[in-house]
Amino acid sequence: MKITSMPYQPEFRTHTCPEAETLHAISEAILLPGRLSMQLLARSIHPLPGKNKDSYLLGLAIRVATLAAFTLMMPLALTTTIIGFSLRCIDHCYRPQISYINCAKTAPPPLLLTKENPLSVRTHNLGFVSSSMSVLGDLRPPEERAKEVVQSIIGDPHKPDIIFFQEAFHEDATRILCEGIKEEYPYIIHNVRPHLSGFSSGTLVASKYPPKEVEFEQFSEFLGPEALTPRGIARVELESTQGPLFIYGVHTQALNGEERAASRIRQIDELQEMIAKDRGIQVVCGDFNTSRISIWGDDNAEPKNQAEVKVLERFSSYFNDLFLKDHDEKTGQRISGTPKYLAADNARMNEELSEPSGSWYYGPLADKGFILYWKLHFDRLLFGRDTPTKLPNIGEEPSGWGTNRWHAKQIANTARLDYILLPKNSQNLDGRVEIRRTIVPKDAQSSSSDHLPVDGRVWVVNHDASRCF
Repeated sequence: MKITSMPYQPEFRTHTCPEAETLHAISEAILLPGRLSMQLLARSIHPLPGKNKDSYLLGLAIRVATLAAFTLMMPLALTTTIIGFSLRCIDHCYRPQISYINCAKTAPPPLLLTKENPLSVRTHNLGFVSSSMSVLGDLRPPEERAKEVVQSIIGDPHKPDIIFFQEAFHEDATRILCEGIKEEYPYIIHNVRPHLSGFSSGTLVASKYPPKEVEFEQFSEFLGPEALTPRGIARVELESTQGPLFIYGVHTQALNGEERAASRIRQIDELQEMIAKDRGIQVVCGDFNTSRISIWGDDNAEPKNQAEVKVLERFSSYFNDLFLKDHDEKTGQRISGTPKYLAADNARMNEELSEPSGSWYYGPLADKGFILYWKLHFDRLLFGRDTPTKLPNIGEEPSGWGTNRWHAKQIANTARLDYILLPKNSQNLDGRVEIRRTIVPKDAQSSSSDHLPVDGRVWVVNHDASRCF
């Protein structure tokens, strides 16, 4: 699915006509009791997402109260869900496959892509899932976090030229984000490949420069509940003084395990097939859900028969990882140079934080949980895999996530799921990548997402466009 022009559209719209948007608003209102009941159930399981974790008695009281309220609300929730979903089936027929905002008054000149004026690109998984899933993921309400993301971007002295977001599923949070940043980023692609379930691909692209063409290609398969979120590859073409510039935003299958690793390999192959069809400057970014070190500190490459080894090998055979130009692959620690953004980020927060070694916060999913633990254990037994080596110090220091202690350290895990890459054949391109700090309120006890944003600068080494490609 492609769009080749972005006519003037200054507002966040999800449907092709006002009548359909009105019907959509009605269906969402009718579905509200059902969503609230799911939030109550989630709260009875995980009562204190993202804050107040020091209060055991408060958590116990919330569990009891929300479970009782869930029981009382269920009859109403079932009835309204049937009616609301029937209306959603109708309004869904009038949803475009790609929505956009274009509020630009004049278009800027093409990008230069020199070392002095590089392309600045960001990838950021927002975690804007439904409110009930946010609770289970140990994240605060998505609407609240969306406002923080807006403030973090608007106040940034190093705003990227283009941002590829993932997991922009929550419609109200997505609306807050789009409306909040559209003055700085007048070209916004959102609500890509909406699904009848209420989810979408979660792709959101915000650009300072007008896209010449936007294409989205859904991956051929996903496992488990992720099949309801039709993720894939967002391909955006921009103009540069050195020729066509293609940026590919990706979000692959999540979590570890044999089947999921095989799914990631197929998706990486599909990405490579798309890249091979284009000729020009090419940059790849996104949440690939693969990392040398897992979010629990397991080494996905040692011993060498781990399921994720083949994913990492396929990944590195296609792409050059710009982060590794000056960071260690295993620990994520800087080995040369100095960070470009850290001082400015710390100054904004009035903190003295270290440079992150990974893009996943230590706190959410700090424990594998019973089901995932045994699923991975039986996977290893079935396929004869050894127990992965544990990286020292991962998870040994309390992160403070969800307490007043969190803001002082904001510990980022060594797991690095988010990347900015160059295809192997991009011999005339160079760049650097760093993991950024997210600016959150001083009293926040957890971040605006479970992922940190990753920023990269990319430039053409050979300025003679005729010799570059």
